[in-house]
Amino acid sequence: MRPSSKDTIAKGFVGYKEEVFRHNWYSAYRPSRIDDSDQGFFSVFAVFFPSVTGIAAGANMSGDLKDPGSAIPKGTLVAVFITFTSYIGYGMMSGACSVREASGNPEEVLDMENLSSVFLHPAFNCTGRDCEWGLLQNSQMMTVVSAWGPLIYGGCFAATLSSAIASIVGGPRVFQVEFHLIESTGRNFPPDSPFCPIGIGQRPTVPRAPLLCSRAWTKQRSSKGIYRLLPSQHCLHTHRFINSYSIHHLSRFLYIYLTLYRASKATCKGSLHLHLIIACLTLAADLNAVATLQVNFYLAAYGLINFSAFHSSFTKYPGWRPSFKFYNLWLSLLGTGICATVMFLIQWDVALATFAVTLILYLYVSYRRPDANWGSSTQALASTNALRYVQSMNRVENHVKTYRPQVLVLAGHPSTRPALMDFAHLITKSYALLIVGHVNRDPFKYENRVSLIQKGYAWLNRHHIKGFYDVVESDCLDLGTKALLQLSGLGRLRPNMVLLGFKADWTECDPVETLRYVNILHDAFDNCLAVGILRLKSGLDFSRYVEEDRKSAEKLNVSKCSEITKGESETQSTSSGEEQAHKSEPSEKPRSGEMTLTYCGIEGSALPKDVLNSITRFQHPLKKGTRMDVWWLYDDGGLTILLPYILKQRAQFSFASLRIFSLASSKGELEHEQRSMAALLSKFRIDYSDVVVIPDVQRMAADQTRQEFHALIDPFKETANESREEGTYIPDAEYLANKDKSNRQMRLRELLLEYSLDASLVVMTLPMPRMGTVSAPLYMAWLETLTKDMPPFLLVRGNQTSVLTFYS
Repeated sequence: MRPSSKDTIAKGFVGYKEEVFRHNWYSAYRPSRIDDSDQGFFSVFAVFFPSVTGIAAGANMSGDLKDPGSAIPKGTLVAVFITFTSYIGYGMMSGACSVREASGNPEEVLDMENLSSVFLHPAFNCTGRDCEWGLLQNSQMMTVVSAWGPLIYGGCFAATLSSAIASIVGGPRVFQVEFHLIESTGRNFPPDSPFCPIGIGQRPTVPRAPLLCSRAWTKQRSSKGIYRLLPSQHCLHTHRFINSYSIHHLSRFLYIYLTLYRASKATCKGSLHLHLIIACLTLAADLNAVATLQVNFYLAAYGLINFSAFHSSFTKYPGWRPSFKFYNLWLSLLGTGICATVMFLIQWDVALATFAVTLILYLYVSYRRPDANWGSSTQALASTNALRYVQSMNRVENHVKTYRPQVLVLAGHPSTRPALMDFAHLITKSYALLIVGHVNRDPFKYENRVSLIQKGYAWLNRHHIKGFYDVVESDCLDLGTKALLQLSGLGRLRPNMVLLGFKADWTECDPVETLRYVNILHDAFDNCLAVGILRLKSGLDFSRYVEEDRKSAEKLNVSKCSEITKGESETQSTSSGEEQAHKSEPSEKPRSGEMTLTYCGIEGSALPKDVLNSITRFQHPLKKGTRMDVWWLYDDGGLTILLPYILKQRAQFSFASLRIFSLASSKGELEHEQRSMAALLSKFRIDYSDVVVIPDVQRMAADQTRQEFHALIDPFKETANESREEGTYIPDAEYLANKDKSNRQMRLRELLLEYSLDASLVVMTLPMPRMGTVSAPLYMAWLETLTKDMPPFLLVRGNQTSVLTFYS
């Protein structure tokens, strides 16, 4: 290992000498011909770091390992150690035999035996002149040191090809694992799609030896009823099984070709984009600068891996079980900090750009919300935080200033009563709890229950309604509802109000059903819940109509269906029928953020316009000049006033004015009571347009009104020769005892027709059903009298808990 000629010595290679080793041991960072910028430890570190075997290199080959949990840590650490010591060794060898700077002029080389120091050679004195050779000035010094220069170039090409092949082999495997994970999350593709996975029902695993194929486990039941797991080989993104023996005989190039260009178009495009990026970086002709950029992304990836490991341990979810015995969560956090620190020490502006790119990618993925469940630690943290917040709420008493209506809406399956669901959503929006209660009277299996719940949540998601869906099984509606009232919610995050639709068929159905309906109201009040009853002229149950999204409607070819884009005005919605039939071009696609739904009758028949308007009544904003009438008849805690105020904050009712009605305690003080009510509303900070005080509510109702009321209750009066269940008929004594209350409801009916027939929404305090005093038919007759042939009508009764306060 001696220099072969003076030309070699003139270029800086003097052989292995202790003097040269000691001289080169200490750092001397300065600009050079290779890079004229200022250098430091971390700038040099940035050049060497990407060359060391990455800590994640073994993970890309995990499918080929028999025991990845043991082989990856051992093999990867050994590979890192070997490459690390190799580069350190090469650096020491170079520093022991070559000087930092040399002129390259053989005439300046003197006889070594006559010199007391190697550095006395004039060729090594570069003060005041430019030297082209030496470790500092020339990156080709290894060709000078080697016995044959071209051998170094061959080694560089071999190392480059090795790294490239490792990337080509490892990259498609990562793609394979990602597609397997997509398959395992239940994402479905069309059968003719290149992304369509095969072996549905099998358990996908990390790919094994072949690039294109992977192993799966199939559950098979024997004749004795015992299940066995049998291994089977299947290939990714192909439509038939391929024998693993024949796959092994394919050439390596065919492996890569099939993986990159047949597996999926996305992989092909990704590989092409990656090739273009690498080509552009290579054409820059400054690999040291490229290495600085590369090491930042390496460190960012390693930092994120460390933080992910720390975060998984910190959330303490049972699924995180690292098998590496030397693992510690604080070491992972320390690794994250070291990676971030080194990034800024290498080049702070590139580090900031890397952080910005990483943040943008994270925000993009968060915004797009891919349809995949990876079981990430953030999901575990969300569960932990949700549990912690719910538990903390139990330690805080409720306060009137923080009151929110948390609604249990008894809508059955959400798709059957869309108007009721929309109205409940207007109350809660995204700021309060909404639970959809469904009492299923028919017994059903667990699989049917899961399917029903999935369909319910799918409907809620499609309509952008944030709520929960609960299903109970009960033969009796009131018993099932009682279970929902008592068990819905968690801790203090439970309903404080029940919202249900008016039972419009109470005069025709079995009287027992009417009794059970009224029992629901009793159970709600017994559980200290507020009650709201909503009634529309056309009713709320639209279960006989079909709702589909746009794609389903196209498949069914229902040209007469009515399309509604949620968010457009009512006048712009298509009422279908003849208008759709005359269109030669397909309708425009909805704008981003809008939702298009298709409503159909049975077998795709067109819906009447009034039915369509009833379904979507609470989806469209009211016009200017509309009005909400609030009949605040009794002090129930203020819920009768609070709900209209909340509705007025929504876009659908934002243009509606608020008119308040109240009852006078005496005829002589109407003006004083009106001023008092106005002052009270001002203290509550309720914006209103008018206050009306009704003086003569106790007056006898008109004959026609009384005749209509008696026609309602006559079929339910007590008869001498008929035996009926208690509560399903009106005894004579009860009728006489509640005669004044009945007249009060009839008189309110007349006032409603006089003042509120043209209102967009009427909100009135719900009459209290006294158990044992008012039978179900009589109480339903009161409600029928108040709400019949009226605009959308909400009867509401608080639970005597104050929900309004003077203080902000």
